[in-house]
Amino acid sequence: MARNKHPEQTVQKILDVSLKLFGEKGYEKTTIQDIVDALGMSKGAIYHHFKSKDDIIEALGNQSYSSIDGLRAYVSSFSDMNGLEKLRMIFKAQLKDPRKRSLDPVMMDAYSNPKFMVMSLRETLCEAAAFGATLIEEGIKDGSIQAQDSLCASQVYLLLINFWLVTPLEPYDKQHIKNKVTYLRKLMEEMGIPIINDELEQNFLEYLKAVLA
Repeated sequence: MARNKHPEQTVQKILDVSLKLFGEKGYEKTTIQDIVDALGMSKGAIYHHFKSKDDIIEALGNQSYSSIDGLRAYVSSFSDMNGLEKLRMIFKAQLKDPRKRSLDPVMMDAYSNPKFMVMSLRETLCEAAAFGATLIEEGIKDGSIQAQDSLCASQVYLLLINFWLVTPLEPYDKQHIKNKVTYLRKLMEEMGIPIINDELEQNFLEYLKAVLA
């Protein structure tokens, strides 16, 4: 068999097709055979890169969190902003990202997998929260944020966004979602991080409607 000269392209193709199928059929209902048929590859070619469907969803999750490096580069271009303004720009960009909007429903569907849920919690509490903490700390220094503990504040905010605000455990209810966003806005203000303004609140509602409906 000829050696694959571009394995990274093959991996990305598998991930892209898998994401599309997960979005259409749901993670649990999509089989490896479905992915094989859609790709036109042999099972062996897929198993060469991924041992199971769980490995594929884990790789998709890792891609989502690896975008933190891109966010660091993105936020560095806003040197004239204070810490709070940078946080708002980050979340605004995330909420409007079309790939994130297609990936997040799949991630929520995969929360039924304990292994994936633990991975998501770990990445949220460690990688993502550490990045958020640096911006909160910056805001504390420039006076735009009054939080007492930057890491704890970042962890609380991200846990609420990723596992409370966005959850497949409740039926979609427009008014309840609006109440959640309003409650989160007030809570963050009490924590000394008034990140959610009118514009970001509307961004959250649009994002949640697209992801949860």
